[in-house]
Amino acid sequence: MKKAIKSISFRDTVYVSTFCLLLSASPTHAADVNFNSSKGLPVTNIAQQNKTITGTVIDTNGIPIIGANVVVKGTTNGNITNMEGKFTIENVPENTILQISYIGYKTQEIAVKNQSKLNITLVEDSENLQEVVVVGYGNTVKKDLTTAVTSVKSKDSL
Repeated sequence: MKKAIKSISFRDTVYVSTFCLLLSASPTHAADVNFNSSKGLPVTNIAQQNKTITGTVIDTNGIPIIGANVVVKGTTNGNITNMEGKFTIENVPENTILQISYIGYKTQEIAVKNQSKLNITLVEDSENLQEVVVVGYGNTVKKDLTTAVTSVKSKDSL
C-alpha cells in the first residue's frame, strides 16, 4: 500500500503565515486590551510616565553657567545649558537622577522625584585645577620648567 503525500499549496502557506503574524501581534493579557465600543476594535493603552524637566544652572555668585552638561544618569538623554543657563530635557522617567557637570565645577547628582523645574547651583572645584604656565612658544606645567619664571597676578594689572 502506498501512502499519498499531499503537498501544501503556496496559498495555504500564505494563509498560515498571515494567521501566525496576526496572532503574535495581539496582546497576551486581557487587561491590556480595551475595546472601542463604536468600532469594536481592540485598543492597547500605554501610560505615559515620562515628563519634561526644565531648569537653570548658576554658580555660587548667581551667574548663569553657559554650556553645562545636564544628563539623565545612565543614559545619553541630556542637553547643555543656553546663554541664560537654562536647559530642557524631554522624556525623563519618574524617580530618575540628573547629573550636572561643567569644567572647573564639582559634578552634582540631583533626584528629580516629582519636580519638573529645577534651580541648580554648581560649586567651584579648585582641587582639580593645576598651575599652568603659558610661554611664548607653548605651555607647560610649572614643575617641568628649567628657566626663570615671572608671575603676574590680577592685582598687578592696570
